[in-house]
Amino acid sequence: MGNVLERLAARPWADLTPKTVANEKPADWLGNRLPGAELKVEVTTPSDEPSAKRIVVSLRWQDRNGRYSRR
Repeated sequence: MGNVLERLAARPWADLTPKTVANEKPADWLGNRLPGAELKVEVTTPSDEPSAKRIVVSLRWQDRNGRYSRR
């Protein structure tokens, strides 16, 4: 997940939108270690601070029983 955060931090502020982050994918090597790995990136603007952006990165994967775990 560190690489995703670094890529996001390197983007221009104006480019951090829900549309531009929608296609972020986990690193290829992660799929080999975490079966069914799914990455989700959300960008929102808090209503109480319109000049700020909230970025939430979540990762989930399947355990040995096929159930999803989340980090």
